[in-house]
Amino acid sequence: KAALLIIGDEVLKGTVEDKNTPWLAKKLYSRGVDLVRVEVVPDDKKDVGDTLARLRAEVGPTGMVFTSGGIGPTHDDITYEAIAEASGRKLEVHEPTLALMRKFYAAKDPPQELNEQRIRMATLPSDCEVLYTEGLWV
Repeated sequence: KAALLIIGDEVLKGTVEDKNTPWLAKKLYSRGVDLVRVEVVPDDKKDVGDTLARLRAEVGPTGMVFTSGGIGPTHDDITYEAIAEASGRKLEVHEPTLALMRKFYAAKDPPQELNEQRIRMATLPSDCEVLYTEGLWV
């Protein structure tokens, strides 16, 4: 079983279209995984944490909860912090992700600064498993 938690005020306001649900639903279905619930929550730590806990209980110990959204270089991006808190983990700079970010932004024309907001996006819950998209830092 699997569930999807979509995080972001932008999705709820309609300023960003959720394209991840249909993509993930098709991928999971083709692999024999039942997507049992999809929920959209605002950029609110308590709401994210409470919903994550409920979805984890629903899919059970062998299930998966995917998250989408809420991780950009803006002031309201609380996803990593909320997930870390809900999982009883701390946030820490993930050095392999930071190294990929350095390479990615240095290769831009012109090269871009690896500023505090970008480094914040590489600050992840401790002991997390990071899956990368080839050619990107994410």
